[in-house]
Amino acid sequence: MKKRTKENKKRPMTPKRMLKLSGWLMTCLILLGLIGYAVILYGGRWVVDDDALIPDAATIIETADGEEIGRVYTENRIPVTIDDIPAHVQEAFIAIEDRRFRKHSGVDIKAIARAVYKDILAMDKVEGGSTITQQLAKNLFLSHDKTWLRKTKEAMAAIYLERTHTKDEILALYLNEIYFGQGVYGVEMAAQTFFSKHINELTLSEGAMLAGLAKAPNGYSPVQHPDKALARRNVVLNAMTEAGYLLTEEKLRAQGKTLGLEVLKKESRPWVESYIDLAMKEAAELYHLSIDELKRGGYHVVTALEPAAQETAYKLMQEDAYFPGNTEGAEGAFVLMEQDSGAIVAALGGRAFETGDLNRLTVKRQPGSAFKPLAVYGPALMTETFEPYSILTDEQAAVADYEVRNHDDQYEGTISLYKALVESKNTASVWLLNEIGLPYAKDYLQKMSIDVPDEGLNVALGGLSKGVTPIDMVKGFRTFAHGGK
Repeated sequence: MKKRTKENKKRPMTPKRMLKLSGWLMTCLILLGLIGYAVILYGGRWVVDDDALIPDAATIIETADGEEIGRVYTENRIPVTIDDIPAHVQEAFIAIEDRRFRKHSGVDIKAIARAVYKDILAMDKVEGGSTITQQLAKNLFLSHDKTWLRKTKEAMAAIYLERTHTKDEILALYLNEIYFGQGVYGVEMAAQTFFSKHINELTLSEGAMLAGLAKAPNGYSPVQHPDKALARRNVVLNAMTEAGYLLTEEKLRAQGKTLGLEVLKKESRPWVESYIDLAMKEAAELYHLSIDELKRGGYHVVTALEPAAQETAYKLMQEDAYFPGNTEGAEGAFVLMEQDSGAIVAALGGRAFETGDLNRLTVKRQPGSAFKPLAVYGPALMTETFEPYSILTDEQAAVADYEVRNHDDQYEGTISLYKALVESKNTASVWLLNEIGLPYAKDYLQKMSIDVPDEGLNVALGGLSKGVTPIDMVKGFRTFAHGGK
């Protein structure tokens, strides 16, 4: 009986077996291809972040007359619709960035092949194959790493966007998202920055210049590199002609124009900084918005600011003569309120307030003797017991076990309510508060939205545990102009 060797056990590779194996390999490859295609076709849903499809927009703070006094933002952008963007501006971007934009489905195989061919001829990367949709996907959802994984995700996201959005929606998103240098995002803000116009007012040559910035906003900056910007604009105009958007005569006429810049000048207005800060905090509190949301939400905050009064107050606050006897670097705050409406028309949170500084308008401080009319004399005059010339006690003595003395150690024994207020007598003020009762005085303050947790006669002298803000004080004194209401 013969033993079988390993060689005897091996089956010969017959043509039939080779054909069968090839069929299995082909099936696996086709299956893997289909899976890959499905991932690219439908996997974009996991790359796309719907929140990122809503671009950040600057919030504008303005006066009641519509004068802009400032803006806050994470990205300086004013979104516009596709209908706001002239056809020649849209065509300029399409011609230079993605000529087949209206024809492909997110990824342009022809453009990729052409780019690879030109790169091989030049032995360098001279042309990109990314579509406008791919650029949008990269800007919104991905990093700028040059890896195959990132490019795959970019293609997946682009295909998904093309399936879920119209071409006009994609183009509008792209034109609002794109960065133009100078801290500017979107075509509307770019038009305002470089030409002091709205996007719907741009000429052909102006629109072409903006399109030229898409490739390298800093390298082609019309402010820093006007010659490069001009040459790049003319390249865009050539591309528009090749794409059939312009006649040769129109191209030559547009190329004969200068850049025509009217750069928006950023006026330094330090005198509005604290008012803007106050308006932002008030809007956040009133409408239950976070400061981050205000910086990205594109809101219009209309204020009661009177610019002339605000600027005048700021200039006067810089003069040391208004801070006599104080140490160097003495600070202060200023509030001006329109008494009929209660609107704040001017406000300074410091002598040289800058964004991020402590805004003293909303910081609680000890009001001192300035609190006496609100906590003592106002409430007393609202009773039937006291009048302006009622007689008060002015003696150095303990009032309900509270020791008090006048600042000049001068005492008259008795004094009229009017004179005690004019001379800011401490003893008379404490005596009067004790007479009308602290609960009654605190109730009076509460009606002015001033909450005082203190339970002692120190309230008469403004010696509060938590203090009040400058705005609280102005609101309180406003009641005197309204007969105590």
